[in-house]
Amino acid sequence: MDRLDYFIPNSPEVEPMLSTYGESDDFEIGDALLFDKEVIHRSCPLTEGPIETRRAFVMRFVEADSSYDLDRVKKLKPFQDIVGYGTGSALANNICQKEDEALIDSPLFKDTKEKRLIPFET
Repeated sequence: MDRLDYFIPNSPEVEPMLSTYGESDDFEIGDALLFDKEVIHRSCPLTEGPIETRRAFVMRFVEADSSYDLDRVKKLKPFQDIVGYGTGSALANNICQKEDEALIDSPLFKDTKEKRLIPFET
């Protein structure tokens, strides 16, 4: 098992790694940042300025044949217990119950399955 499987994203042990490899940018209102699940990420503090608060919008794209990775979700549990809330999202905990279950067959999508599929032509 990789050492990073059990680190807390905002813990002091991550600081040296982020100072060495971290990237940041100046975003304007309306800018978007896209990344995949393998990117260790966190937000930067909102410093003094004209914006008092900010919101994040999260949208996840998954393949129609994606399956549930229960092991990965279970690895989030210790972090959720330490910080007192879900470090991921309720979606990861509630979308499916069994390893390798098809995400598209989740009860969460039963009434919206067809709307969620984006036609893809090769």
